[in-house]
Amino acid sequence: MRRRLFAVSVAATVPLAMTGVASADHGGFTLSPTSGPAGTTLTVSDSEGQCAPPDSATDPFVGVLLFDADGEALNGNDKDLTEGGTFTVTLSVPSGTPTGTLDVAVACFEGNDEQEEPFFIFDESTFRVTAAGQAAPPAKNVPATKPKAPAPAGKGKAPAAAVKAQPKFTG
Repeated sequence: MRRRLFAVSVAATVPLAMTGVASADHGGFTLSPTSGPAGTTLTVSDSEGQCAPPDSATDPFVGVLLFDADGEALNGNDKDLTEGGTFTVTLSVPSGTPTGTLDVAVACFEGNDEQEEPFFIFDESTFRVTAAGQAAPPAKNVPATKPKAPAPAGKGKAPAAAVKAQPKFTG
């Protein structure tokens, strides 16, 4: 439920901040790495406590969303905030994401209700997708193992000869 709330709130707020309609930029976060192929796991963190929750917060959390150039959310994750407002969140660039630039949006919420606005929105950062994700290779046909040749005479027992008869039920 919380993730859905985050996606709705940030999806509505971030485009406003990007166009200058709302002044929502408040500082930076650490993004590592800043480029890589689709499938890369991103780590988003803030060790400075810029997202320290207010005393009124009942279930404070930080949410991170990854947007494509059209503003579509590709992936997201959230995590409880520490009392001091620090956090580390990981999320992955979905496989199959084409090369290009993605926006990384981070916002902090009090967690008091489902309709709340974030109390803190970080400046956006970007991640550059350097190579489209590759689909898993198709399964290879593994040849059946060759049956062992009958042991030569005198080197052990030869396998039983095949019988071409109807099986009998013996009980």
